Amino acid sequence: MLCKVLVGIIIGIAIGFLYSSITTKLSDNNERKIHQAFVAVSLTLISYGLAETINGYGFLSVFFAGLFAHYHMHRNGTKDVSDPNLNFITNVEKFMLVFWMIFFGGSLVAGILNFVNLNIFLFCICSIFIIRPLLGYVALFKSGL
Repeated sequence: MLCKVLVGIIIGIAIGFLYSSITTKLSDNNERKIHQAFVAVSLTLISYGLAETINGYGFLSVFFAGLFAHYHMHRNGTKDVSDPNLNFITNVEKFMLVFWMIFFGGSLVAGILNFVNLNIFLFCICSIFIIRPLLGYVALFKSGL
């Protein structure tokens, strides 16, 4: 297990650092926004896929790839001009929501709810409407929110 964690972290750091160095060295300051959002999405997919291929944790790999993706920019003290466009992120979110709804609808039609009984239904209702708000309240109790 420790090996899987270390592999995921090392792959994420390597891919994030590589991405950071390549975008810093190859791009001009005026053209940094071009395709940055697509590169960020592909960075997560490559990092996750590579870590899972080598039997590492893909989630940790994606986390550390994102953490080290702007390493050179922060080290040089440059302003963050390479943030993906908010419209692009919104469109990707909408696409993923539609994608998820199509597959969720397909699983409903295929009979995924055949395994649900009264106990499972009551547990789901209690965890959504009682346990989740209660834990949120406990977590934010001293925060003043």
